[in-house]
Amino acid sequence: MNKIICGIVLIFLFLSCENKKPRTEEIKQIVEEDETSILIETLIKKDIPFIGEIENPNEIMRLMYSAEEGRFRNSLPEIVFIKKANFGIPGGNNFVVIWRVPDNRSSNNQLFIYSISNIIEHRFSLGSGIINPNEKTSFDIMENIPGIHIPETGLSIYDINGDGIVELVGYNFTGLGDWIEIRAYSAEENKMVDLCNIRFEIVDMDNGPAPMEFVNYKGIDGFKVFVRYTPYYEDFPPPMNLINNVYAWFFCSWNNNKYDVIEEYLIDQTLQEFNINIYPEDFFRIKIQDFLSNTSGLRSFQEIDPRVEGGRSFLTIVYYGPTATESEEIFDFDHNGKMVYKK
Repeated sequence: MNKIICGIVLIFLFLSCENKKPRTEEIKQIVEEDETSILIETLIKKDIPFIGEIENPNEIMRLMYSAEEGRFRNSLPEIVFIKKANFGIPGGNNFVVIWRVPDNRSSNNQLFIYSISNIIEHRFSLGSGIINPNEKTSFDIMENIPGIHIPETGLSIYDINGDGIVELVGYNFTGLGDWIEIRAYSAEENKMVDLCNIRFEIVDMDNGPAPMEFVNYKGIDGFKVFVRYTPYYEDFPPPMNLINNVYAWFFCSWNNNKYDVIEEYLIDQTLQEFNINIYPEDFFRIKIQDFLSNTSGLRSFQEIDPRVEGGRSFLTIVYYGPTATESEEIFDFDHNGKMVYKK
């Protein structure tokens, strides 16, 4: 009899333990959901630009947080910018989002674009450690770029070609130089792609000029960019309006499936001929030095009688390689200022 009673008790205890197991998991899930809800409610209370334009922002932000939970596991992130915008990404509404993620020393802004229905259909990470343009300039560098400016970035949400689908347009500040940035969604590649690779210059941090401005030039829509003229633009005649010996405005527009330099941008359209004789010797010295490799340079540089009609010529002593072997060479420039290299 005692054996029977013990057996019944053991069965009862076993069933009780089995029933408790899923209940524990259920409670854990409820707690996790409550924590996420509290976090989302905290984010919603922030004064986030354009949050009022979004239907069901709590649910949208819950989905975004769930997608990034692994990435942000050891920190408490916050959304500081969210904007609904049509990038042409299929599957649902498109959103641009800036997450601010604190680390041990500072905070790190990270840029994402999402396509969301009742789930996240597409998610594109567009970089972290985004540099605030205010760290580079004290003037409004975004003043000539239309669209919705994304705070603390050099980017704007703008329909650059008027087709109803927006792009990210503006500035990308990097340790390897500062670049005009235009990013768009490519349906063929199913990703965000770069449509522009043009370097710009900021000459005066206090007074500018702002290095990018949208213009219509000679009946073509595009933008002008303030650049340092180097042999990178050797396919184009040197600028007719050279500023401080090395800078010029160039006009850029759509060309061969990207935005590229088309020609020099001239405010005064009467300046149609390049006058090689108004350029100082330093302009040609810089062009020759840029032409040479990093392991070579100029020992001497002297202008001589031109060997090309309407052009200019320079006699140089060039050293090459680690042994600094010297060679006498002449560099000729034609009437358009293009280099004709001859020994």
